[in-house]
Amino acid sequence: MSCCGEKRKMFFRRKGSDSQAKKSQAANDPSLPVEEFPEKIFEYVGSTSLIVKGNATGRTYHFRFPGHLLRVSHTDSFALFAESDLKFVS
Repeated sequence: MSCCGEKRKMFFRRKGSDSQAKKSQAANDPSLPVEEFPEKIFEYVGSTSLIVKGNATGRTYHFRFPGHLLRVSHTDSFALFAESDLKFVS
């Protein structure tokens, strides 16, 4: 008879494999959305260039010149709204 510690290990091992299977299924299924919300587009209206790091994803967004348009993750867009040199396009 196995102790409760062994049962606990079996439970977590089984639970972990289920979540990994779901992740790999989602990664291989092109019909599933990558993000629940669409990306946002921002335009740089400053005078030189600007590098901003998204606080949610950690992505680096480099606006290289005035008028440069970049797609930004929905989760990072909230922080970029606070930048005075960035204009929300869509």
